[in-house]
Amino acid sequence: MKPTGIPRFELVAATLPASGFVATMRPDEAERAAIARMLGVTSFDMLEADLVARRWRRDGVEVTGEIRARLEQPCVVSLEPVVQELCESVRATFLPAGSKGLQPKAPSEMELVIDPESEDPPEPFEGDSIDLWTVAIEWLALSIDPFPRSPQARMATVETPEEPPEAAGKQSPFAALARLKTSSD
Repeated sequence: MKPTGIPRFELVAATLPASGFVATMRPDEAERAAIARMLGVTSFDMLEADLVARRWRRDGVEVTGEIRARLEQPCVVSLEPVVQELCESVRATFLPAGSKGLQPKAPSEMELVIDPESEDPPEPFEGDSIDLWTVAIEWLALSIDPFPRSPQARMATVETPEEPPEAAGKQSPFAALARLKTSSD
């Protein structure tokens, strides 16, 4: 269940036209604030998604498009506001939860092989619809910088002594090994 205020755009997969469906999504200020709280950012000055949903294979759905956003979040060093502009391409495929396309064909295919260059496997969806805002928010969440840093932010440097005081009288274990090696030569 989504938090309160998050927009929804339900797309019924069975009634998807053969030519596809174009969704232009522009949340209002309250919806942008709810999405910002959900994603842990300060605010969204702008957020929009233009998605196209098409039939994929026999009973699946392919969603493609673009998400654009301008958001503000605190710098991880200075807590000053950092503005980030995003333009993220979206491509996701979905199959109904019980679809044969989601089942491995043979035990040998149960081995996990990850190819970073290959397309993502289809995601299952429950019921008969897909929420396009859920798709958009997931892709948006993956593109937000998790550690934003202001260009002016500087980390304080701490001077440390060459050798910590507690180690001054101790001998390195590697020095003992070196002595053993030279004595056996």
